[in-house]
Amino acid sequence: MTACFWPLIALAALLQAPAKPAPAVTEFALPTGVRAALRHEPGAGAAAICAMVAGGAEADPEGSRLADLTTRCLFGDNQNLSKAAVWRAVYAAGGDLSCTWSEQGVAISCVTTPDRFEDALYVIAQALKNAEMDVESVAAAKRAIGVSLRAEAANPDAVAGAAARQALFPNSPYGKPRIQADAALRRLTRADVLRCYQTWFRPERCSIAVVGDVTAARARRALENYFVDFERQPVPRQPVAEAKPSSGPARQAIAMRSGTSLVMTLLPAPAPASDDFAAALTLAALLGGGKGSRMFRELREAEGIGYALGAECRWQAAGNHIVASVETPPSETARAEEILDGVVAGLVARPPGEAELERARRFASGAYRLAHERVRDRAYHLALWAGTTLGASADDALAARIAKVTAEDVVRVARAAQGHRARVVVSPPQP
Repeated sequence: MTACFWPLIALAALLQAPAKPAPAVTEFALPTGVRAALRHEPGAGAAAICAMVAGGAEADPEGSRLADLTTRCLFGDNQNLSKAAVWRAVYAAGGDLSCTWSEQGVAISCVTTPDRFEDALYVIAQALKNAEMDVESVAAAKRAIGVSLRAEAANPDAVAGAAARQALFPNSPYGKPRIQADAALRRLTRADVLRCYQTWFRPERCSIAVVGDVTAARARRALENYFVDFERQPVPRQPVAEAKPSSGPARQAIAMRSGTSLVMTLLPAPAPASDDFAAALTLAALLGGGKGSRMFRELREAEGIGYALGAECRWQAAGNHIVASVETPPSETARAEEILDGVVAGLVARPPGEAELERARRFASGAYRLAHERVRDRAYHLALWAGTTLGASADDALAARIAKVTAEDVVRVARAAQGHRARVVVSPPQP
């Protein structure tokens, strides 16, 4: 169990170093509706591709892991290649390919050498356009998800997070307890997977980023070539309920085998396109970002409580939230919960001064820069922002947004979130 969210030594170095200006981003939309973001980084020695599909929690409204299952079947048989041929092509293109689903959506990433860029993009394009969801791939994916479900059910962090999201967003797909999806997963068929694929894996829901030693002109030619026929017949979709937070604070206690207790609080947060998103990132840093945060000072330094603690803002298509947690000896659980409540309330009662606010702004900005260290990560964030109303340029602009956050902004976000708090306490069973 761990609640420490940031590699503090590396982050401290980043906080002291001035940010290097990023190369310009080229953005455009293909005729089929796919949005693209390209960043040429000469001399990078690598090319990273990330395709994002906006099919997260809303694509799995029943919590059956259907969207996860569909994602894991993308690189099976397709109309042009068998599964074996697909993976030979992946290996030839560099082999470093990942395909994951989360409440945020689907992320397909590949890092390769610049000379293999077109080969890698072709494999990704075939998965997005022509996957057949063969029976063997569906069965194998079910087995893999089953293993993940059992691991999550034994992980206090995963259990607490699932319960807290359910309490915070009780009437939204983002609150579905997918950690308990065993029975629903077993009932899913290939027909269900195909329906999910045809409904959600659509060009207008797709954004693709290319970062590295590939020119924008070359990347654009390849995208236009491989995605010219990315079309889907219209498929009616059920409307997705807005991820509205609960009407009041909620608390749940869960007993499970563990040597420690975990106290976790979730607070609703503004969406990335909101003017208050940067304030939410700063609020998370004030709460639990590093040794200068209020959680560290009031839990660890003042009371000596907490093996691990921290806070971060987890953002997605909807259902954005701040999570703050502390792992502590079972005997200190009640005291840890009391202090954590005081820290959250204290940000409204005792707004940060300029020095504390500046530390938090620098921490939030540095943490975001740290998440861009690898070329794969830079492609991921570009694709993620390209799928929002702000566009990929918002990725580079976020640091400037954070630098303008005021104490009043932080207090406004904290006050709006405070009445919707979801608390989960996971502790060992009582003897």
